[in-house]
Amino acid sequence: EAVYNDVRTLIQSVLARIEVTRGEALVNGTIDFSGAGRGLTGSNLLMDFGRAVGHSVTSSVDWSTVATADPLADLQSAIATYSDTNGFGPGGILTSSLVVGEMLQNANMRSLVFSGSGSPTRLSRAQLDGLLADFEIPPITINDSKVSVGGASQRVLAQDTVVLTPPNTGAAGATVWGVTLEAQENLGLVGSAAPGVVAFIERTDRTPIQYHTAVSARAVPILGNPDLTFVIDTTGP
Repeated sequence: EAVYNDVRTLIQSVLARIEVTRGEALVNGTIDFSGAGRGLTGSNLLMDFGRAVGHSVTSSVDWSTVATADPLADLQSAIATYSDTNGFGPGGILTSSLVVGEMLQNANMRSLVFSGSGSPTRLSRAQLDGLLADFEIPPITINDSKVSVGGASQRVLAQDTVVLTPPNTGAAGATVWGVTLEAQENLGLVGSAAPGVVAFIERTDRTPIQYHTAVSARAVPILGNPDLTFVIDTTGP
């Protein structure tokens, strides 16, 4: 049981690393393989998927400044650019609960729903969703996912980021799985069984006899159609 628990922990760690890298590709349009914890050194370690410069923007006012920021205008501008590039609009929005909370309190958005001095100080989530739908802005999905990387909690998507995604979420890209030496040499896997996460147990016949668990994978997220994503940094200039 202890061995299998160890394997499960190692697999979760590998998948966590891949999930963080997937978020990095989605938000930045790049993957920096020289980043912390990746164990790589040298030159040319930045994978740039070539997302259009105009598809990564910063809001004119920090959305946390709820009295003067205009998230609706920022979203409309982003969607217009997205549509001009692709010939169709985005199908969804990914962001954090923090950003959604800022939108619920935003004065400009509240004024479109309420009027008068006695209006509520924040929208409900249903009111926000209805307002966005009225302006033909796609629905919001909150992603506050966190994983443990190197013993530290790390967000998959940056907290102050809004990501526009295509109607077919798989159209922007995919995670490509390679074949490890462990899959080939330790496990003898071939063909379609070889790519992916592999786990194995080795026995060492010394005193005392020991069992070692190991998990490995080769994978990289690929934004094959990088302009099917659009990122807004909501922190302002």
